Amino acid sequence: MRFLETGELATDHIWFTVGKTIRGLNLSIGEKIQFDARVTTYSKGYVRGFIDERTVDFKLNRPTKFIKITD
Repeated sequence: MRFLETGELATDHIWFTVGKTIRGLNLSIGEKIQFDARVTTYSKGYVRGFIDERTVDFKLNRPTKFIKITD
């Protein structure tokens, strides 16, 4: 994923939970979509005793306004 303004790499992956709206687009592999969403952080990893292997990562929250992009 890249920043729209600069093209700079923002993250190597990002995810969100698929809901009814995006399922209704009947997407195939390779098709592109456009949508609005909020970027939020979450903690991933684990804590065991004195070992803290948690890191902060990103996900998309509240995705809306899905549009299938046609070339």
